[in-house]
Amino acid sequence: MPQAIADPGWFYSSLAQVTAAIVGFLGGFVIVRLLDFIKEWRETADGLVTTRALYNAKQREPDTAKETGHHASPIESDVDRLWGELVRLLRRRDAARFPSVVNRLTFGLLALTAVGILWPLLALEGPSNGRQLAFLIPWVVIVLLASPLIAREARRQLRL
Repeated sequence: MPQAIADPGWFYSSLAQVTAAIVGFLGGFVIVRLLDFIKEWRETADGLVTTRALYNAKQREPDTAKETGHHASPIESDVDRLWGELVRLLRRRDAARFPSVVNRLTFGLLALTAVGILWPLLALEGPSNGRQLAFLIPWVVIVLLASPLIAREARRQLRL
């Protein structure tokens, strides 16, 4: 018959450590997906700025060509090509959506943190729950305050 373990705190401690490792590992995927999305968004925004500048410059060239007596048809085809590129980039920008997987995984990771890290740490024997809460409450407050700020900054960066 198995012998009861004298100190069950090892279970809660191990659970908290394993959960923290999982949260960190999955959090890395969330960050990578968010960074990929921001990179794609910025590339589209940079392409829009560049193409818009080229389009505006090419639009002025036919007037200059007519004044000097040159043919404007190659310039007009460039204008049409640039217009098509602008339309494509604008559609791509408008179709881009903040990855919902980032929101879902973030909330899932916060829940996993609460259930797999905070709760087991409170269940550990040792310092009183009041003393444990004195350490955990500031941590929770920081996470809860930092998360919306990080999300808001990420969304603000997408609007640039």
